[in-house]
Amino acid sequence: MSPIEKALEVVIESVVRRVVREELAAARAAPADEMVTIATFARMRAISKSTVRAAIREGRLQATRIGRAVRVRANAQIGEPAAGTDTPAARAARILGERSR
Repeated sequence: MSPIEKALEVVIESVVRRVVREELAAARAAPADEMVTIATFARMRAISKSTVRAAIREGRLQATRIGRAVRVRANAQIGEPAAGTDTPAARAARILGERSR
């Protein structure tokens, strides 16, 4: 191996090591997409459990039911429309439409 090839190998190795270290550090620093109970979610945001339950019911907070337990993503934002749910107005129109039949 020529001196130029050796030098190039050293440079590439150091760059790869630096990039791998940066990626690993970023992965460790990223918050986990952890699921928490309604009580924990409410405590983390200093709001009541009933507020969290209302947001879930109104479709402003997405929740997952596991048996009887309900879990919410720890990093979820309350107030944003939950993906895959209809709006309260659309739900009301659907309910009222069904009653008038």
